[in-house]
Amino acid sequence: MEKTIPDFRAEYGQNNMNELPLRHYEELFLAADLLEISERTGLPYRVGEITIPYFTDQVTVSRTESEVLWRNCSENGLKEKEKILLLRFMLEGRKTAKTAVFRAYNELPWGDVYDRQFRGRCISRLVGTFGTRIPEFKAACIKSGGMKVTGSGLIYEIPFMPELFLRVIIWEGDDEFPASGQILFSENFGEAVSAEDRVIIAELLLSRMTK
Repeated sequence: MEKTIPDFRAEYGQNNMNELPLRHYEELFLAADLLEISERTGLPYRVGEITIPYFTDQVTVSRTESEVLWRNCSENGLKEKEKILLLRFMLEGRKTAKTAVFRAYNELPWGDVYDRQFRGRCISRLVGTFGTRIPEFKAACIKSGGMKVTGSGLIYEIPFMPELFLRVIIWEGDDEFPASGQILFSENFGEAVSAEDRVIIAELLLSRMTK
């Protein structure tokens, strides 16, 4: 699934990159049919609000006539980037069947186009942060809801939303080879989330792991 995301960069300064898109998507959400959102995405609905299982949090989104209201079980609240991501998922995403197949970013739709950005913003960050800090990597994955998975390297499977999972992998270095890493997505990400948002999801996970 691919959607054209409005490019606000020409109209807005770098320091406000989130504010204008957030207003745009909040306005779309204010006009949206919440029951249709629930049926299309599979997110739980009760009168006037949508609940989003999001990493280890439960986010509830409701609205007045002119304002989107957010409640998050995390004491840290939500960043504007996270609100934009969740609004886009509610407006454009769709529920998908669970799968046991995981793919590299560039193996999913449009991933080859953005793979350089993904490697720079996500894989390099993962290895630079945890490549030589294995105990910290294990603790960060567990804190983020991860379950250890058997396979090549040190692998943790971490839930993003219902039926959508990431696998974070570190291969320890030795005298011959440096440490390396990978982030895999459950194959159904290709239907549920755009290529751009998959980069953002991985970035947000890494931010949670490094808190």
